[in-house]
Amino acid sequence: MADDDARWDSQTVTDAKLNALAFFSYTNLAAFPATNMEIGAKGLAEDTGIIYQNQGTYATPIWTLIMQGGKEESPVYPHSSTKADYTGVAPSSATATSSGSLTAGADENMSTDNGTQQGTVFNVTSGSIDGACDRQNSTNHTYTLDVQTLLGEAVDSTKWVCDFDINFDSIGLSTGYGCLTGIVMTDLASGASNTSQSSQDSMGFMFADQTGDDKMKAVGSNAAALFTSTTATATSISATTFYIRMIRNSDVITIEIYSDSARTSLTSTTDNTQTGVSGLRYWKIYNFYNAVGTWNGTSTFTVDNFKFWNGVTAVTTSAASVIVDDLTAWTSTSESAPAIYVDEGSAKDAAAMMINLNRTDTTVTEITIRASTDATFTSAENVRTITVSDLTDDTDYFYRFNRLSANKRYFQVIGTGTGILSLNKIFMLTPTDWDRLHKHKDISTSDTSIDGEGL
Repeated sequence: MADDDARWDSQTVTDAKLNALAFFSYTNLAAFPATNMEIGAKGLAEDTGIIYQNQGTYATPIWTLIMQGGKEESPVYPHSSTKADYTGVAPSSATATSSGSLTAGADENMSTDNGTQQGTVFNVTSGSIDGACDRQNSTNHTYTLDVQTLLGEAVDSTKWVCDFDINFDSIGLSTGYGCLTGIVMTDLASGASNTSQSSQDSMGFMFADQTGDDKMKAVGSNAAALFTSTTATATSISATTFYIRMIRNSDVITIEIYSDSARTSLTSTTDNTQTGVSGLRYWKIYNFYNAVGTWNGTSTFTVDNFKFWNGVTAVTTSAASVIVDDLTAWTSTSESAPAIYVDEGSAKDAAAMMINLNRTDTTVTEITIRASTDATFTSAENVRTITVSDLTDDTDYFYRFNRLSANKRYFQVIGTGTGILSLNKIFMLTPTDWDRLHKHKDISTSDTSIDGEGL
């Protein structure tokens, strides 16, 4: 008893501890305290014989049924549905089953006209921008997209990728002066006086329609007229479709010209360097605003399928780091059991996963969460199964799973069957002391009808 007495002597008894351990009795549930009760305190509702426990806070108790008729209910305690709570176990890296393509932050197929037309040469019809080479200085003809508005964020000041397709319906080269046509990112908004000759910062693509000068080029300007600095590719305009990619990487704009829409067959490329260029918010199509002179060209074209990736210099990634950096979605190829897993850096005690799914590109109908001590996963490591149709596009969902038998380092989301899996984010939630100390209702690893709490 001496040892026991010494152990008890070292304890400090407080009202809070007593309240947390105490067992109260009230006439009914409505009589339970609505405030100022320690977490963990229990009470009996005398009218029903049901025992409740405070699983809320001291200030705002939440009286939850834990025992009825002498039988413990093994409740599932509510977990956090706040993204900020999950970043404490943010993944250090992510790995996927295939190279993924990043989802464009802005994607305009011109089925809806979200741009601003100046003049009459450029018009959105039948899902594309119809245009023509038109050298003159009486009316300013441009077409402008406000990329910042389309993205919902500022255009990155050093890194972005922009795609569009240009089809030359007809080629009629001028035997006199040429018409220069630019498709660029610029700091100039739409306006009657904002012409190709206006002082501007810009980076982008251009072509000329002149005999002896019909190459596609990279173009840029720094507080100067648009066509001040150009660098030619080896490719001339011709009556076909070209698939253009513009890549900004700091002071360099790279133009890549492809012969296929997947942009795997590179025809030619070139760079143009512009130091100190900034404020490139608008994607604009210009014609050369200058006196007609001897220009007599008749070339026409259409532009379509504008896409813009912000803050990156490549649109594919071999690793799925984008879901860690929260840049944009990682999207698998169409494959059997597409999967992505995150590495927490060390074994962690995790209680739930936050998933943000890109439903637009995901074609698998079911996904499963797995937890493992290594980077290999088996069905025995399944912790939750989710029906994709229950999820809304680009929305955070929080899924509790059973307490893990041991800490895990790797957490996987895998699709069922053959298809595409596209994920924006994955984060893990560390259980609270409350989670660790109390028994929980068992959560099925395969039942897709239960909600995020596992009920």
